[in-house]
Amino acid sequence: MALMQENEFLSLDVEEQEAENQPKRLKTREKRTKLSQRDIFISFVEQNPEVLDNNDAAYAKKWKILASKLNTIEPKKSTSAWIKNLKEWEYSLKSKYNKAKKNSRVATEMSNFEMRALAAFGII
Repeated sequence: MALMQENEFLSLDVEEQEAENQPKRLKTREKRTKLSQRDIFISFVEQNPEVLDNNDAAYAKKWKILASKLNTIEPKKSTSAWIKNLKEWEYSLKSKYNKAKKNSRVATEMSNFEMRALAAFGII
């Protein structure tokens, strides 16, 4: 059922549908997400933890709101691109945290910002 909701959500993304109609081009590297955008993301997750649960009824609506906030700063992305980008960052942080924890170096290898993000994700 979660997969169906996610597919419905992705089909709502007009930007993505328009991109499919464009002629195929060489894949170019996306611009990097700025720290200020990640800060907006973490603040939003702290206030709206349901944005991390794609089984929640408000999931798609919350992501659209979040994407519009993130797009106030360059680079701008579609809602589905933000979901992918920020999920990848979450997994990257989890991996870094687990590696640091295994080596007993969490305090030295993880920044306060990263620890705040991990707390928002419910990892620590």
